[in-house]
Parts: sequence; C-alpha cells; structure tokens
Amino acid sequence: MSQRFRGLPVLLGSLLAGIVFTGFVLGATVGRESLYKYLNVFAEVYTLVKGNYVDPVDENVLLDGAYHGMVGGLDPFSGFLAKDEFQAMQKDPVGGPADTGVEALKGPGGAVVVAVRAGSEAEKAGLKTGDQIWAMDGTPSRQLCLAQMRRAQRGAEGSVARLLIYHPRSQKREELKLRRTIAVSPAFESRVTEGKVGYVRVFDLSRTDRETLKTALAGLRQKGATRLLLDVRNCPNGGIDDGVRVAGLFVPPGAVAFVQERGGSRVAKASTTAVVWSLPVAVLENAGSAGGAELLSAALRARVKAQLLGEATYGLGSTQDLVPLPSGDGLVLSAAKLVSPDGQSWNKSGLKPDKEIVSSADERAGVEPDLQLQKALEMLKPALAPPAAAKAA
Repeated sequence: MSQRFRGLPVLLGSLLAGIVFTGFVLGATVGRESLYKYLNVFAEVYTLVKGNYVDPVDENVLLDGAYHGMVGGLDPFSGFLAKDEFQAMQKDPVGGPADTGVEALKGPGGAVVVAVRAGSEAEKAGLKTGDQIWAMDGTPSRQLCLAQMRRAQRGAEGSVARLLIYHPRSQKREELKLRRTIAVSPAFESRVTEGKVGYVRVFDLSRTDRETLKTALAGLRQKGATRLLLDVRNCPNGGIDDGVRVAGLFVPPGAVAFVQERGGSRVAKASTTAVVWSLPVAVLENAGSAGGAELLSAALRARVKAQLLGEATYGLGSTQDLVPLPSGDGLVLSAAKLVSPDGQSWNKSGLKPDKEIVSSADERAGVEPDLQLQKALEMLKPALAPPAAAKAA
C-alpha cells in the first residue's frame, strides 16, 4: 500500500464510527449501501486533496473541515464545535453579561449586522445595519453557526472583541476593537402617532419586561390610541420564553406556539396571563426579525388576526440542542421546529407579510427617512368618513 493511502482505512473507520454514533444519538436510520456510497466519494476526495493539493495538508485539517461542512451545511443554526469550545458552551451558553452592542445574523457569506444598540461601543465606532462581519476574534464568521456568533459578541464587562468589518456602502473594511458593556438603553419605546395609532418599537425582546410593557400599553390607551403597530424590525434576540411572555399581553390564555420534534409529539408553549391590549394590532417586520420576534408575530396573526406588514422575516424557527461526541467535541444541532397555533412553520423560510412594504438599504442603515414605517402607520389610520351627500334641491 502506498504511503499516502496507508492511513485511509483507519481514517474511514473513525469517520464511519462517528457517523454511526451520531445516527444513534439523533435516532436516525442510515442505509448501509447509501452510507458506503458516500464514504467512497469522501475517500476519493480525501485522496485527491491529500496527494495533489499545492501544499502538504494535515489530515486533521481535512477532517475538521469535513465535520464542519457536514453539520454547518444543514442550516445557519447548526455547527460542529471543537472540544474546548464545546465544553465552554456547555458551561455558559450565553457567553457573559456584557456585549459589543452588535446584533448580527448569519447570511450566505458570513455575518450581517441587523441592529446596533444605542450608546454602545459599536454605535460609537460607526457600525450600521447592513455592515458585514467577516471575522470575529480571528475566526471567519462563515465558519460559525449562529450560537457561536452570538457568543463571540459577549463576555465579561470591559473585555474586548476584535471584529473584521466590511462596509458595503463605502466598500471599505476595517478591524475594530470593541469593549463589551452592559446594556442600559431602553428595550423598547412607545408613543401615540397621528390618527390615534399606538406605536411600540421593540429593540431587545430578551430585555422587554412584561410589567413595563403592560404599563406602556395602558398609557397608549389612556392617550386615545385605538389600534397598535408593534414594530419588531431588526429584533433578532430573544427566545421562546421571551416571545411567549410578550404575546401574553395580546392573546387570551392558551397555546402561543408548539415545539415539534422530528417524529415526536407537539409540546405547547402557552400563555396563562390576562390580555392587556384587545384592540386591533399589526406587526411590522423585516429580515432582521428572528427567533422570539417571529414567534410573537406568528402567534398574533394566528390568535388575534394581526396583520403582518413589511418584509419576510429571517426564518429562525427551530430550537438547538448541544450534542456531545465521544471525542469531547460536540454539535449544536437543530432538533425541533417551532409551529404557530394555526400549524404554520417558518423555519428557514421566514414569515411572509400579509402586506409587503419594501425598504431600502439606506433606510435600514438609518441614513434615509424611515419610509417603511411611515407607510405602515398610514395603513393603520382610520379611514376618513365620506362627506355627507348634498341634499337635493
């Protein structure tokens, strides 16, 4: 056997053992013939790269890339984590109490900034919605799943994150060092607009306190609001519990969403609190609305017939599990879908609006007036009564 083929049987045996173990963990059944077919392809690719790539390649690098590709290709939310990182995520999934002030979601080429917290180091550095993060602390963002990206933004108060940023508007890139701080800016804002339309803009669903929002909604009613626009654009934070907590202010007690495991039964996530806002409500959303914000939008549409306005949401409609491997490495794996009370899933596809209102990149970056919001508010204004018909002479 030639030198370059000598380690291949052991390599494939290890890979097969890993795949079979993963199959048992996930409850999957893999056909033997199909499995060996793809292992043969893997062997061919491995051999060609190992023997012909312009520079010598360490087999650990090749295998690591294969593991990442196998899991990372499923969706933006799943990934393969090396031992040290997996153990760190098991101990602290969030990553620390402070953050850079950047909210980003994973796109085809890496990470895209969808929101920048007011007063944060990121805002002071000039970051805007639509900027791209090419690397986080030296790791290309395209190699990270969403949980890893979010965790990279967080840490101890005063710690520093290094981000390689690309600004599409100026076509320039720069490396920023951002000091992590504890968020102190408001989680939402509220006001009554023209036409007695109440307006609530949610910046951070995870920090939106139910009692504080309840008080704000009561205040809108007292000021004469007869309908409400709930703005969850560029709100990618917040999980299931956050969406359920806020939805309970608008929908009667009962199911707000269901968690549907593969091949399993649905588990209801329900609200048990009394409704605070019972007047008409619409939700303004866009591609930066993700996770808990999507759950909230789907629940309001299904339970109280809320209209969804704006653009399609991101499509974070699943929950992720941490799956340990015998090597000490592990997976972040999407293991269950979220389903609305009327049976709709938005995983990877996003929620489509009932009435589309398109925004421009400059609007989203905050350098042009927010015409999307203006159009949404205009839609909610009560129709003017037609003038009385002139009496016949």
